[in-house]
Amino acid sequence: MAVAGAVVLVACSTVLGFQPERPANQGQNQAQPGERGARGPGGPSGRGPGMQFPTSQAMNIMNRSLRQLSGQVQDATKREENLRLINAMQQGCVAAKAQPAPDDALARGADEAERAKIADRYHRSLLAAMELMLETEESILDGKLDDAVNKLREIAALRDKMHVEMGIKDE
Repeated sequence: MAVAGAVVLVACSTVLGFQPERPANQGQNQAQPGERGARGPGGPSGRGPGMQFPTSQAMNIMNRSLRQLSGQVQDATKREENLRLINAMQQGCVAAKAQPAPDDALARGADEAERAKIADRYHRSLLAAMELMLETEESILDGKLDDAVNKLREIAALRDKMHVEMGIKDE
């Protein structure tokens, strides 16, 4: 179990862009966090710890991988590629989940309480998507490709439902 946890940590750290701490004397002339041009954890956007790309890019990674995987998941000869694709979807999901809900979605809330509900729904929907992605990965590993197809359909349906609910336009 410790090895699996380490693998997940490495995978997550790669997608989230975590880097080792720098010695105290490095980067002294850089802008401070919150200042224009700051490039600390979260990058210039300041959107979240360790994030190097916006939510829209994470969503695009998930969508692109979902389309490709849906078209080939039943091909048992592409097992390794399919596992890489589901992993890319999971990494995109982790990256999106680490970000706040999109501003467009939050703008639909009339007050702070409604915006908090929207943010909670956004986060929970990504948790549900991740659960489906993990189940899809298990199905691929077990050779249950019809089950994987059904899970991918559930992921697409959840995506479509949440995009409508959140007022997110597909590109």
